[in-house]
Amino acid sequence: MPETLLTEDLQRVYRFVNERIGFAYAPDRMSDLERGFITACRDLGLIDPASCMQALNDPTKASAVEEALVKNLTIGETYFFRDKKLFLHLRDHLLPDLIRTRRISGKYLRIWSAACSTGEEAYSLAILINYLLPDLIDWDVTILASDINPGSLHVAEKGVYSRWSFREESPVPINGHVIPSKDGRFKISDLIKKMVKFSRINLINDHYPSPMTGTMKMDLIFCRNVLMYFSSELAAGVVDRLHSSLVENGWLIVSPQEISYAQHPGFIQVKRNSIFLFRKGIEEEQKNPTTFEDNPIPVKDEIVLDSISDSGFQDPSLQKTVQNIPKLFLPERSKSSINSNPDSLLYHDEVNQAVNTTIVKSIGPEILIQEGRLAEAEFRLQEDQNPTPKTLVIMGMLAKKYADKGDLDHALGWCDRILAIDPLFAGAYHLKAIIHQNRDDIPAAIQSLRQALYAEPDYIPAHLMLGSFLGAEGRGSEARRHYQIALDILSSMADDMPVDETDGMPVIRIREMVQMLLAGVSSR
Repeated sequence: MPETLLTEDLQRVYRFVNERIGFAYAPDRMSDLERGFITACRDLGLIDPASCMQALNDPTKASAVEEALVKNLTIGETYFFRDKKLFLHLRDHLLPDLIRTRRISGKYLRIWSAACSTGEEAYSLAILINYLLPDLIDWDVTILASDINPGSLHVAEKGVYSRWSFREESPVPINGHVIPSKDGRFKISDLIKKMVKFSRINLINDHYPSPMTGTMKMDLIFCRNVLMYFSSELAAGVVDRLHSSLVENGWLIVSPQEISYAQHPGFIQVKRNSIFLFRKGIEEEQKNPTTFEDNPIPVKDEIVLDSISDSGFQDPSLQKTVQNIPKLFLPERSKSSINSNPDSLLYHDEVNQAVNTTIVKSIGPEILIQEGRLAEAEFRLQEDQNPTPKTLVIMGMLAKKYADKGDLDHALGWCDRILAIDPLFAGAYHLKAIIHQNRDDIPAAIQSLRQALYAEPDYIPAHLMLGSFLGAEGRGSEARRHYQIALDILSSMADDMPVDETDGMPVIRIREMVQMLLAGVSSR
């Protein structure tokens, strides 16, 4: 199959994807759609262009094409307890309020994780609810987790994850719910798995709210990192139906970058610290809402959390002290639990207790990074409630600095913070690929590079690195394609222009290097 499509054929593919999946592509990103479609056709064994295009209008083949496109066009980047501040708010305020009300009106909860990907969000909610409900057996708890990608749902139903899926700190104990396996991965307990029902739902074309899909009268709906891929019109239609799927005073939760998509006359936008939520109701009802947020269910600050270590989950009987628990699995601590050891991971959360805050605030975080004062730079960046594009660049500087020091976990953590704010920040995916390469995890590196190119199809460093990996795997034709794309991009640039992520090397030098790489790669 050719590497490019005729303009009219690409427009047909666009209409198919937009109508059946909902994704919208700006003109400068049509090449990404084209590559995804070509790969999907190859996955289906359709190497003849005419056959591939005919499949779009063949009822017996269109569903298979749609499924293959979903696999190649969607990004399943997620992990447990993603967005720490949101889950702390759920733990301390929103869910305790709802539970108090339902202890009086009826012991039931209904939650929908729409676009659940591989299930980490849904299982995180199940673990949190299990923690908040000591009498869980007396409750009727429904957690519906849906996605359009059957492959993602298959992974979710298995409930087996790598250590990296648990890179965010847990706001509640997870020991007993996440069980280490002999192969180094971790399995979700049967108790938590039974709390979640997985289902394939297409948010664009399937019918909801409906008793047939179990999507009626939801208390909370999580729809994060999916609306931004739809056109404004389709996103508005999805939000309207999600609104109808909620009970009165129910909550819609979207990602920070999707707030503009969730605007709806039937929602009240509510800000809780730095968290934005959407509550179903009219403005008058929100002036004096029934809430217990000033007096939430207490969560003991002295609780000893279990964590993932190199030997697996720790026995709770060991009663590890807070100094020995990795930061990624700690809840927010009180000031009384400060660890003054600068080598401790906790030091980064409590740096304001160890430095003169006034002096730190007078110095830009980029200067602190250049001086190697990384903990202080973290403090400054974590204070920023309204990050700008410049802030993301500085976060990238910090991530690179940690990577240079060999602190790969911290580097990956800052990459993920960048992507939580801007999921189309190609440089963060590229750095993740380099880190995965250093860990000899080439499949993960390739996945990160593909995500970088989804975010920015003309990102030269990703094409070059991906070409190198594919060439080493004997996938010559794919490697040559990426090298050729990079060469085409470089041909439109001035010779003396520096290329990103190449230590300032000019276009003319990179162009010569790519030509040599192309000559040395087999076309097979």
